Amino acid sequence: AYTVKLQGLAGGHSGVDIHLQRGNAVQLLARLLRDAGLSGGLAGIQGGNKHNAIPREAWATVVMPEASASERLAQLRANAEAVREEFRVPEPGMELGIDQGAVPERLWASDIGARVLDLLVALPHGVVAMSNDIAGLVETSTNLAAVKHDADTLQVLTSSRSSVASGMEWIRAKIEAVAALAGAEAHHHDGYPGWKPDLDSELLAVVRAVHERVLGLEPHVEAIHAGLECGLIGEMVPGMDMISFGPQIEFPHSPGERVKVDSVERFYRLLTETLRALAE
Repeated sequence: AYTVKLQGLAGGHSGVDIHLQRGNAVQLLARLLRDAGLSGGLAGIQGGNKHNAIPREAWATVVMPEASASERLAQLRANAEAVREEFRVPEPGMELGIDQGAVPERLWASDIGARVLDLLVALPHGVVAMSNDIAGLVETSTNLAAVKHDADTLQVLTSSRSSVASGMEWIRAKIEAVAALAGAEAHHHDGYPGWKPDLDSELLAVVRAVHERVLGLEPHVEAIHAGLECGLIGEMVPGMDMISFGPQIEFPHSPGERVKVDSVERFYRLLTETLRALAE
């Protein structure tokens, strides 16, 4: 038996980073195993963690006859090199590790392994549609977030986003259809409701003016492809005028996540002066 691990990927936020075309460790590992003809020997696969993070690493247990192990592992390594070249720009740290270990007590039937890898390869991941209203804004996307299993059940977690209700329904239907083809069941949970940008917002006009007066420059206003609390609040209080702003955060939901320290002070000044302007 061998443990095959794909690691060192960049990961990132499944909303604001989804358009960067980074690798998904879960899907790429499934692709590598499937292409190397190792579906029949699959005895377990896990990877990913949070629903809003692109998986950075994944690992699988594979069993194969000793007589063909060298040839199959060589094919697996060759496939991995091809994938590394494919993703050389967004994923320079991608690594494939292979370690020999004990044969697990329970093995999966060969048809189960094939269906699992087919499912993970076929599930959509990435940008589904770009906005026709705002240039450069992702409208609909989906993230193959995680896979895990226990003795009897395999669970695959996906997270979809869309600023258009019909777009969300469509990507959920696609995921459900792929799951059905693999003999799996799909269950949907409530997510963040959409929050349509309002560039004519009175509150936005106040913040713009305060930003120019206090910080001496015009703010950069944009819509982002991410779940915000404003969507939840807006669903409970329809028509409420809202904006979202804060200090400069980079590379969220990844090991490189950081905040620009001097932006915290600027944000605090902007917040307090905005509250003062609204109170007048």
